[in-house]
Amino acid sequence: MSRKNGRFTQRLTASIAALALGAAGVLALGTAAHAAPVDVGPTDPSAPQVGSLIIHKIDGNNTGGLNNGDVQTDAGDPLDGVTFTVTPVTAKGADAIDLTTPEGWALIQGVTVTDVQGAGYTKGTAVPKVTGADGTAGEAAFENLPLGLYLVQETSAGTNPVVSITPPFLVTLPLAYENPVGTSTDQWLYDVNVYPKNQLVDEPTKSVSDPDVPVGGIVTWTITTPIPNLNTGETITAFTVNDT
Repeated sequence: MSRKNGRFTQRLTASIAALALGAAGVLALGTAAHAAPVDVGPTDPSAPQVGSLIIHKIDGNNTGGLNNGDVQTDAGDPLDGVTFTVTPVTAKGADAIDLTTPEGWALIQGVTVTDVQGAGYTKGTAVPKVTGADGTAGEAAFENLPLGLYLVQETSAGTNPVVSITPPFLVTLPLAYENPVGTSTDQWLYDVNVYPKNQLVDEPTKSVSDPDVPVGGIVTWTITTPIPNLNTGETITAFTVNDT
């Protein structure tokens, strides 16, 4: 395989991993301090040997978004106390997943979360971290990670009134960088920021139609409650409003 074709294979597969993030309602974005793209691909001997994954937990509709590593300054309101677990996916069958080689990228071509959670894949030690008060970096930064494929799971929403937790998703380190203005065609992010969203349960509101009803009269109340958005593939089976 020529070097040019090898780099194309890497970028294609990394882009597929980025699409998996979008399907899970996750923004894969960068920060100015961490995620400057570089020209060197992971199979190049001069490439960085480690990367980082920084999880920024925010609220909002779980509808996906940008996955190219660009900076967003207003992604949503942060959520603290949310636990994420990051697990390296180390092998497919008897073959090690080594993303410093074209063969390693070929092993994960088209891989899904369901695939890596099955018996055909070997996984390493799962590491949990909890988001801090700003919902970002710090407490939920996984640093000095070997290059590879990682399974990210939201394992606890904490005390946040979320509708449903973010579905598991996959991230490759490094992640192919797609410049939105088309000025760069072959760059990589070794420090990847992701922004998983949760839809929160909004409090119902209640109002009286006529506050001047006389004693013994009939009072009409209107209770309004939004129906929350669910993750892809989920359905609402019951919806109850209680008014005491």
